Amino acid sequence: MIVETTPTKPRVRSVRPGARRLWTALGVLFVGLGIVGYILPVMPGTVFLIVALFCFKRGSERLENLLLNHPRVGPILQDWERERSISKRTKIVAISMMWLFIVGSVASIRIPWIIASAVVLGVVGTAYIASRKTKYD
Repeated sequence: MIVETTPTKPRVRSVRPGARRLWTALGVLFVGLGIVGYILPVMPGTVFLIVALFCFKRGSERLENLLLNHPRVGPILQDWERERSISKRTKIVAISMMWLFIVGSVASIRIPWIIASAVVLGVVGTAYIASRKTKYD
């Protein structure tokens, strides 16, 4: 795969039309998962939108631009694309919602292996989010 770089952003060249449709379909799937993630605290919404952006770079420039220019999630995705950073506010909200869900699950589900799995995933998720570069607004 050859990547052509421009001053604004890298573009992927030489993706076959059939592959473009597959990348676009995957991008749409991940946007759907991202929307579900914003509604339910069980799933991280932004991560799926970052994956959707990755897919749209290979499949649909129009949908990529639509996602990047969205009033709500566009700035978050632009920060990620430009600097690989997450704003301090986004980090706080993501980690808080994740642990709120974990504590709620532990309180209602009394199955030890589920509790252990939730705590491990919470620690890993917190470590990943905390280790990303922080953008101070």
